[in-house]
Amino acid sequence: MSLTKRLLNAKYALSLSLSLFGFFSAYLLNKNIDWFYSLSIIYQGVIVTLLVVIGFALIWKDRTQETCKGNKKL
Repeated sequence: MSLTKRLLNAKYALSLSLSLFGFFSAYLLNKNIDWFYSLSIIYQGVIVTLLVVIGFALIWKDRTQETCKGNKKL
């Protein structure tokens, strides 16, 4: 599956958007935007970390499943 087809896939779009939102939230933490700054620092760190980890975990899960499918013996 080519990279462009993967990016168009719904799972990859969801995981990429979660990861990008996590990085964007980390950027907003440094800028002290009021709507995001109202949360405590601990909760902000937990939210950002979870979004990034979930996003990359979805990508990693799909990649390992694809390689396992290719290595199965009939």
